[in-house]
Amino acid sequence: METAYDGPQFVGMDLHRRRSVLVRMTGDGRRLGTARITNSPAELRREIAKAGRGPQVVLEATYAGTGRRMCWRLRGRRCTWRTRWG
Repeated sequence: METAYDGPQFVGMDLHRRRSVLVRMTGDGRRLGTARITNSPAELRREIAKAGRGPQVVLEATYAGTGRRMCWRLRGRRCTWRTRWG
């Protein structure tokens, strides 16, 4: 599902060791798109680019190492890291 939208976007990322799920949303909670990716820098960049300039990214990671690696790849973007334990 892909929806055209040119306003500010939020990207929620559910991170796992090999694959992750990204969901793009509007500020009022309307879902714009969902993607399941392998954890490669190229796929991550391609999906985040769909959210336009300066999206706010929220990460949820079960494994701390996965979260640190993905945050590092998102340098320069507004990013919040959520964990199940905090």
